[in-house]
Amino acid sequence: MGFSLNILTLMGLSLSVGLLIERKGHHLVIEALKHVREVVFPWLKDLGEQGSSFERYMGNAELKINKPALLIEACKLIEGMQIASQNQDVQGDLYEYLLERLSIAGRTFENCDGHINMPDGEVFTGPVEDSVEGMVSFTYPAIYYTREVQGVRLWFEKGKIVKAQADKGEDYLVKTLDTDAGARYVGEFAIGTNDGITRFTRQILFDEKIGGSFHMAMGSGYPETGSKNDSAIHWDMICDLRQGGQITVDGQLMYKDGKFVI
Repeated sequence: MGFSLNILTLMGLSLSVGLLIERKGHHLVIEALKHVREVVFPWLKDLGEQGSSFERYMGNAELKINKPALLIEACKLIEGMQIASQNQDVQGDLYEYLLERLSIAGRTFENCDGHINMPDGEVFTGPVEDSVEGMVSFTYPAIYYTREVQGVRLWFEKGKIVKAQADKGEDYLVKTLDTDAGARYVGEFAIGTNDGITRFTRQILFDEKIGGSFHMAMGSGYPETGSKNDSAIHWDMICDLRQGGQITVDGQLMYKDGKFVI
């Protein structure tokens, strides 16, 4: 089963991201420059509604590229985007949640409905270890053994975290992900289903159950789900989908704006 989590939230503007383009061979920098200059940048400038703060901010924006070679990766991420919801006035910071895909083939979802833990409310599984691709930026601070890391952003290739950044606590983030070989792989993927828990409390047994969120645990997985990942760590990180985002399974929309739609 192919499991695709395709989300981009840009300053409050929700976009659906289609299958990212995988190019074979050499992608000429001149192609990337032309694509961004003629397609991507004009599209970005026109996203805001008339009179919106985004329109005012972008009105006199100019495209300046200091390192053209980096556009190769940028084009791969941007190409194929389609607007999924109405444009809206955009305010605040820039948040990106762009996790392209992960596979749950042969894996089992466990339903947590109050028989073991209280509070409860999540469904979780262990994704195929080498299947996670893309980038994810987590909404809330990631807390591990009382240490708080803010603005965590992780990039995955063939299941492994190949780059990790944070606004605060990045050194601790990277050090923890280097604990052992399994720490840079996802042991758990889960969707929070407890609509009675609505806000972040910094208590993981509550926060991972927030209705309308999903979380991923770096490190060890649960064997009962089929997970084979082994690590000394299990670090849950939470992403809120209530303000925009969707999950598709084998191309079929399953979850949108924090709610199941099937």
